[in-house]
Amino acid sequence: MNSLKDKVSIVTGGSSGIGLAIAKRFSTEGAKVVIASRDENRGKTAESTVSSSLFIQTDVRDEQSVKGLIEKTIQKFGKVDIVVNNAGISFDHTDITRLSVEDYDKLVDTLLKGVFLVSKCFIPELIKTKGSLVNIASTLAFKPDTDSIIYGAAKAGVVNLTRGMAKAYSPLGVRINCVCPGPTQTPLLQNYFKDEREMLDWYKKSLPIGRIGQPDEIANVVNFLVSAEASFVTGDVWSVDGGQSSS
Repeated sequence: MNSLKDKVSIVTGGSSGIGLAIAKRFSTEGAKVVIASRDENRGKTAESTVSSSLFIQTDVRDEQSVKGLIEKTIQKFGKVDIVVNNAGISFDHTDITRLSVEDYDKLVDTLLKGVFLVSKCFIPELIKTKGSLVNIASTLAFKPDTDSIIYGAAKAGVVNLTRGMAKAYSPLGVRINCVCPGPTQTPLLQNYFKDEREMLDWYKKSLPIGRIGQPDEIANVVNFLVSAEASFVTGDVWSVDGGQSSS
């Protein structure tokens, strides 16, 4: 425990699901955690449940909002050691010929532009601390689904953005990696099933491991990647998907 003692971390989309699990794990490992989220109610609730945390309302699609996140974090903690780009929204789940331009922009701006803006703004701070950045993508980056074509395309962009940034900034001491979760039991995924039982049964049958993933299991891998134990790991893409990629 305390593998992240005295570290200052940022988790975008940290108010629920995988992001909240990452925030909690970082906290238990001794880090101070900034929970960045658009949703003020969920953000404040998350702040109350994660020790050594601070909620800062942030829209990753807006550069000024992201700059505000940096300013408030530095003002409070003085530095940034870890950034996790996790903010996301739901899949498209519609025929691409009927997907509106507005919905396309919302998806891509959140899932890809958001990663770019946060990375652009925070990498200079990570260079100072020789820090670590982890981007959360998806197995849909490699195995497209007809119900989430744009979502998968944006996540594929996150994978290549990770690899490119790692080449550019690892020589400056910043390790940059990507985690691609498979189906994980979160409110985001639950929205696309009639109820929890239907969701659990579906993935029990469809995943080689015989069950859906849990947010803590994604958080475990992210925690490893930002820790000193992963000091020789950069530019890598980790699938955490119960064998989905192999089937």
